[in-house]
Amino acid sequence: MGSPSQSRTGLYRGAHTTFPSTARIETMDNADILTKIRASLNERFGLDLNQLAENARLRDLGVDSMHVLEIMLDLETELGVSLSDLSLPSNPTLGEVATVISRNVAGGV
Repeated sequence: MGSPSQSRTGLYRGAHTTFPSTARIETMDNADILTKIRASLNERFGLDLNQLAENARLRDLGVDSMHVLEIMLDLETELGVSLSDLSLPSNPTLGEVATVISRNVAGGV
């Protein structure tokens, strides 16, 4: 598989993903945030939604830490929150990324 920053045609899919506002930030749960992460990976990198399960490891998807940071910054902007605790394991699953973001949102961090 090629670099996730490129589509199958080799073109970068964009520098910023806009997420639809489907829920108020106060009521978002882990599943809502996981949905936003999956949408971002699909839009930015052309990854198939079927391969973006909660237990999918980012490294297995070809996503590196810089890509995760870009996605988290997009979510931070879209959700209007500051994600100050971005502690992730070395090869997190999508679910673990969602949990870190949820913890920031819930804690008002």
